[in-house]
Amino acid sequence: MGRLGFNLNIKSKDTKVHCIALDEGHRMCLNYCRPTDIHFINDVKAIRTITNYANDAKIYTSSWYLQRYVEPHWKILERDRLPPYDVFVISSYYYNTSKSLGDHSIALVLTGPHDYADNLRQISILSWNGTDSLYSTVDIESITPHKVCLWISMLVTAPVLPNLKHLAIIQGERTSQIPFTTPNYMRREVVTCIAPLFANEQWQFFLFAVHTYRRYGSFMHLYVRSMVEPVYRLVLEYEKLGYLQLQPWLKVHLSRIDPSHNLFNPNVNIEFRNQAAAQTDCLLQYKESAQFIAFMDLDDVLIPRIGSTYLEEFNKLFNQSPHIGYIFYDKQNVNVRIQRSPEKFSLKQMFTSISFTDVSETGKMITRPEFINSTWIHWPAKVAEDRIRYNVPPEMNVITHLKHFHYESQPTIEDIEAPRYNITPKNTNENLLSRSAIAGMQEELEIMFTLPAIKRILKRLPMKWFYFDIILECYTRIFYRFHYSGNHAAMKCPGPDRCSLPKHSNISCANAHASYYSASRPGTLVNFHYWKDARFMVEEDCVS
Repeated sequence: MGRLGFNLNIKSKDTKVHCIALDEGHRMCLNYCRPTDIHFINDVKAIRTITNYANDAKIYTSSWYLQRYVEPHWKILERDRLPPYDVFVISSYYYNTSKSLGDHSIALVLTGPHDYADNLRQISILSWNGTDSLYSTVDIESITPHKVCLWISMLVTAPVLPNLKHLAIIQGERTSQIPFTTPNYMRREVVTCIAPLFANEQWQFFLFAVHTYRRYGSFMHLYVRSMVEPVYRLVLEYEKLGYLQLQPWLKVHLSRIDPSHNLFNPNVNIEFRNQAAAQTDCLLQYKESAQFIAFMDLDDVLIPRIGSTYLEEFNKLFNQSPHIGYIFYDKQNVNVRIQRSPEKFSLKQMFTSISFTDVSETGKMITRPEFINSTWIHWPAKVAEDRIRYNVPPEMNVITHLKHFHYESQPTIEDIEAPRYNITPKNTNENLLSRSAIAGMQEELEIMFTLPAIKRILKRLPMKWFYFDIILECYTRIFYRFHYSGNHAAMKCPGPDRCSLPKHSNISCANAHASYYSASRPGTLVNFHYWKDARFMVEEDCVS
């Protein structure tokens, strides 16, 4: 029999070690043999045959391939040889000066298998500046606080040389040179980091958020994987006027793996669009320039009530204790009415229509960036020593979550009514915000709508959302039904790559693209991957 196969050892109940071989027809043959008798093949049918055999025979496999890529449910008993780990370098920032990281330091955001961090634990960084070099071995910190997904976000920080010219990662006997950039040093009071968007078409929510942040003193940093083209053009106009920074958010692509085999898609195994990596990237970008950084979804909007601006409110809350590392707001669901027509769109109508429900959801946080170096979706896994979390009481303020929207059929209102902040018995006679604040945002919106470039875009904004219901159905199937029922054990790694987005003949999208590179070499312990030249390209359909 001509042996194809796997470097696969199995151990049956009698504890004898066997190996599996397959003939050219992929029929199984169980023999006593040595691992050296079998060589690895990259064959889907063979993998499925071995997988089914292992399940039916109730045996345990030490195959690295089955363990890592076929998501087995049997126990791993032994490993003779692990393949190279694949790790993606999301971003790397060089700090000439830093209050928390130290002067002349580097911070790297990584995404890779959680067992990479568990098993290797440390990484070596080599820096050189043209005359000298510095070698440092530092810890790999997990950002993601769970192992629901095979891949997690990680952080590495290390000292480097002044006037850094080149940076490399050393693991095993191989050196992988990677690119780096510098963070944003433009002084800002508050920055709000918006979680990555995909197939986004909710221009009403964007206008609501961007004008609220502007009104109360926050700069908006927006991550986008894909967005319908007219909404993308609208966001670009606001970016030109200094309201926000728009950043392409890329999928993870392992350039050394042949995509035709379709054996492993890392994006399916990464939580929610790699959101923890995006939020950590945003934190690192503004770490030395912002006084406060907030982390929100686009439909999560914090409206300050404790102070007249974000800066005033956050300062008051941090002054509650000298040990606060970050503050945490609950998120309260609201009903809100929106116009389908861009010409009829009105912020005063949206604000006036807000009514709070009695349902709250997991909230979000705001921090002083010197107190944390990374963050998960809702809170950081690690804070500076002696720093604590402060939970903002709901009677003081909550995040306004635009959960339940209803299309407005009536004409735009003329009068402004301040929405009630009545989420607790203590707040029955209070307003969410003032009528004058609503009027100010409405006036600014109307000025923006008179600009020629924006006037042209308004005519092209979608009157109906094509992708919204498709995404909602998918997220309900893969996440919400388990989350709200408490059946977390049945949940697979949640994210948009488990959703299929159909094409629409009349919809084009701006999708994030980049040039992908791999620093992999034969015999290396870890293959490092990275991207360069991130950009948007308008195409016929939206990527998930």
